[in-house]
Amino acid sequence: MQITGKYGEWDIVEQIPEGWRINKVIGSPLFGHVVIDNCKSPLTKECKRALLKIKRPQPTETPPTVVEPTPAPILVPEPQPEPKQQAQPNYEFPSQKVNELARKKFQEHLLKEITFDLMVCELEGWNKLDYIKELKRLINGVAAANTPKNKPQAQLDFFTQNNP
Repeated sequence: MQITGKYGEWDIVEQIPEGWRINKVIGSPLFGHVVIDNCKSPLTKECKRALLKIKRPQPTETPPTVVEPTPAPILVPEPQPEPKQQAQPNYEFPSQKVNELARKKFQEHLLKEITFDLMVCELEGWNKLDYIKELKRLINGVAAANTPKNKPQAQLDFFTQNNP
C-alpha cells in the first residue's frame, strides 16, 4: 500500500490495495475520497482503514458553441367567447356524489355488522329481539338529540310503524 498523504489519522492512497474494499457504510471525512478497509472485522485490531482518492475525469476543452438567439414568436391571444351566466338547475357537485357513496358504503358496513351480531346472538342463545330493540332506542336517541326542540317526539321515532 503506497501512502501518498495523510488527513488527520487517515492514510490517503491513490490505488486500492489488493484484498481491500470500499466501505460504503462509513462516510468520508474528506471531499473527493472514499473510505476503504482491509475486510477485517472492526471489532479486532486487524481492521485497517484508509482514504482512497477518487480521480475525477478532467473535462476536455471544447470550443464554445455559439447559439444565435432566435426571436420569440409574438403570441396574439385569441378572442375568447364570453362565459355564459346561465345556472345549471340540476347540477350536482362531485363532493355530493362522493358523500352519498360514502354514506351508502357505511350503511352497508353497519348492516354487515348488525347481521354478524344477530348470528352471534343466535349462536349464544340470546334474544335477537332485545338486541334489535336496543338498536332502535340508540338510533331514535341520536335522532332526538340532533333535531330542533319544537318538533313533536312522535315524528322522531323512525320505527313506530314496525314496532310490535
